[in-house]
Amino acid sequence: MTYTYTINKIFTTPVVGDLVDVVTEIEYSYNASEGTGDDKVTATIGRNVKLGDPIPTDFTDYDELTEANVCDFVKELASVEEDRKLLQYIIAQKQAPSKVEKPLPWA
Repeated sequence: MTYTYTINKIFTTPVVGDLVDVVTEIEYSYNASEGTGDDKVTATIGRNVKLGDPIPTDFTDYDELTEANVCDFVKELASVEEDRKLLQYIIAQKQAPSKVEKPLPWA
């Protein structure tokens, strides 16, 4: 199974002490896929994390952030194992559903 992050939104506080545009919250999607071609099954869950107070000596200016930086913030704060279990469950349900919606027989 392959897992990826997609950063959807970043929220900032305009000024914190001497720092500007401090990232305070990140909305992201955690994605999983298994298989290839027509057999590929995917699942996505939306999440958000709130960052703690910034450390001035570790601070990266907003304009210098990369997607990799922001993904690292997420990975430090997310419940990765719990989220993976949920994605695995969603994919398993898609691969072998326990119930299937069917059209009404008289329609």
